[in-house]
Amino acid sequence: VFLAYLSNKQNIHGPFLIAVPLSTIFHWERETAEWTDLKTLSFFGNRERRVLIKKYEFFYPKTRIPKFDILITTYDYILKELRLLSEINWQVIIIDEAHRLKNHESKLNLAFNEIHTEFKLLLTGTPLQNSTEELWSILNFLDPEKFQSLSEFQDAYGELKDAEQINDLKNVLGKYMLRR
Repeated sequence: VFLAYLSNKQNIHGPFLIAVPLSTIFHWERETAEWTDLKTLSFFGNRERRVLIKKYEFFYPKTRIPKFDILITTYDYILKELRLLSEINWQVIIIDEAHRLKNHESKLNLAFNEIHTEFKLLLTGTPLQNSTEELWSILNFLDPEKFQSLSEFQDAYGELKDAEQINDLKNVLGKYMLRR
């Protein structure tokens, strides 16, 4: 619905990138078909399938203009096809199970930082799993200017010992997080 709203009401027509676990690709295909009229391309599968998709379904001939509005792919194919995906100026990137970005030095996190986008939407049920460093990693991905320093973030929120720290962190997160 969010992407349909951007396209139909805001005249932001994409391209939109949705990165998901392989096990949820068909769910995302079904949901985009049900809630949008946007042309969706799922990019996954064996090498031969991906070669054919890149050759015939990715770009209009002799251009670098995508034929799709929405590209659904997995984290693995983000890594494998980073050069291709980083050539595209994405309007929105949606990352499902975004707690996968909890390590700011991981290959996946570094890859997403190479992909240009106007807007990032992260979906996760567990933004804070083990440490505030993992939370900082996600926040740094969303807003690298505001969350430049891990050490400053840990100084402020690393231990979460008292109610004042927790309330301060909730206020910070309120600008970035919608909890449902």
